[in-house]
Amino acid sequence: MLQLKTRVLRYGKSVLLWNNHFYGFCVSGLALCSSLYLTDHALDIIFLATIYIATVLYYTHAYMNEVVTEHNQERANWHQKYKVHFIKRQWILLGVAAILLLTSIFKYPNLLHLDTLTIVFLLTSAIASYLYNSTSFKKNGFLKSAVIAYVWTVVGGYVPFYLNLKIGYSVNISFITIALYLIQLFIFIFLLAILFDIKDMPSDKKNKIQTIPIQIGLNKLMPKIVLPILLIYIFIDVFQYIAQPYSFVVLILNCFFYFLIYIVAKMAINEYNISRSIIFIDGLMLIKALIGIISYILI
Repeated sequence: MLQLKTRVLRYGKSVLLWNNHFYGFCVSGLALCSSLYLTDHALDIIFLATIYIATVLYYTHAYMNEVVTEHNQERANWHQKYKVHFIKRQWILLGVAAILLLTSIFKYPNLLHLDTLTIVFLLTSAIASYLYNSTSFKKNGFLKSAVIAYVWTVVGGYVPFYLNLKIGYSVNISFITIALYLIQLFIFIFLLAILFDIKDMPSDKKNKIQTIPIQIGLNKLMPKIVLPILLIYIFIDVFQYIAQPYSFVVLILNCFFYFLIYIVAKMAINEYNISRSIIFIDGLMLIKALIGIISYILI
């Protein structure tokens, strides 16, 4: 029985985590939630699939070339062991992504007409994503977390909003509401990126990478970083509630999520296992997306 359980866990980790489908689900969930909240319409399945595949492609490429440390050893070794398989899969996924992109353009020709703001967002995201894995600028802890948060906010927040606008859906909410939504998503991902850096603290210290947990210290991380960010996150929700009140059930769901963020942050301070860090810390993105979708249905 124990051997069966171990095999199931290993298989689950290999399929969801090391194959990077988990991050694909996370970004797709956020994209769907964003499209519903900001445009009142679900994102086209073609767009969701493209975002999903692009995310899997990016993270697979990054992890195939990452430096092995004692805390990412399992993931890094997995990617090296099956590197030939991953290279073949990358080409297949790249082909599928190209087909989806061409299908999107054929179905919605208006997508080719990008405005200046969108071009800026897409270009800066692409450049930041490239530099993140190609230079040493991520040794700056704040910049490292901010880049992650920025790219995820653009892909999981702004892009779904913009795509729905381009295919003809109208927006019935104010610019301030849209801006606050994207700011809230940014600080949420920023917090997750900080918490995720905790597991790498021993190796980061050796490599002189000044992540925020190293600069602040674990003892001060909760009062100086986690709680202020959480309070800003809650304040944005309160502002949104005043502008547009929602049901008591949605309020309870939001309060549950605040509590969950706090509990996960407390757990993360003593967590150095990479698979548990991905599930508990980054898994909050899936929960946020799920609560957002449920809230949209209830509202």
